[in-house]
Amino acid sequence: MELEMRKTDLRIRVGHNVRALRTERGMSIDVLAKILDITPGYLGLIERGERGTNALTLVKLSSIFDVTVDFILSEPGSGTPHKNDSAIEIRSKNLLSLTNGYTETDLDFIIDVIKSYSETKYRENNE
Repeated sequence: MELEMRKTDLRIRVGHNVRALRTERGMSIDVLAKILDITPGYLGLIERGERGTNALTLVKLSSIFDVTVDFILSEPGSGTPHKNDSAIEIRSKNLLSLTNGYTETDLDFIIDVIKSYSETKYRENNE
């Protein structure tokens, strides 16, 4: 009985920390699930503490959010979530993680879109 309770507590802690990291970084559940190669529904179960996750997924989460696995397993509020990254660095890493598996052509297109957006914003700010 005590072991079952500890397992449930751990699931709830992991779920809370994953949801907090995901929302802190402005990432949707659909995007994170795609990166992790699991369904959004399953990720929702993890975030609610209704299902556990395996070590590989914990390592992937650690990498995506640039935190230690220990942080993901820790009591909420018991440590700093990331390693002195600025908000821009965190968003850059999230953006890069979304492009895994893209072709050079895909990446060139994305860069062109970003350049076009940047030029438009520059013109708007300087008018």
